[in-house]
Amino acid sequence: MSIIKTLGRTVHRISQVVNSVGIGIIVAMMLLTTVDVSLRYLFNRPILGSVELTEFMMLLVVALGLAYTQLKKGHIFVELIVSRFSSRVQAVIESIGFFLCLVMYLLIVWQAVVQAKVQWVHGVKTGALMIPKYPFYFILAFGCLLLCLVFLIDLIESLSRVVRK
Repeated sequence: MSIIKTLGRTVHRISQVVNSVGIGIIVAMMLLTTVDVSLRYLFNRPILGSVELTEFMMLLVVALGLAYTQLKKGHIFVELIVSRFSSRVQAVIESIGFFLCLVMYLLIVWQAVVQAKVQWVHGVKTGALMIPKYPFYFILAFGCLLLCLVFLIDLIESLSRVVRK
């Protein structure tokens, strides 16, 4: 069980750092949007490519915040019916849910890496700023992989509650 605790602490630290980067990106996105709108309406000179940059920033914020949000149990979890069951049945249902989420996000990681490779090979870039798209797919894969580690830890913890009770 110490391996799981060590993995949990490591994933928690990495998630905090990655989430902090996401928070910094939110601040940058706010500033970019404020300056862009101000320049557009005051001087009729918007920032070229600000929409593209904002789109990429939104992707980064979401991808980098997924794992930390799951660690803090901030994702939506409806327990209207589940809360009426015994704690063992609740743990079984949680285990099934964590397993399904783990599988789904592993598929997302896989497909994000596949798309990153395709974008890289074909040299796909954005329209206005000519930014390569493949790094953003890799960042999405990284964020989802980090989330998968959190789901794996949650799955092991919920399975241990099933076995204990």
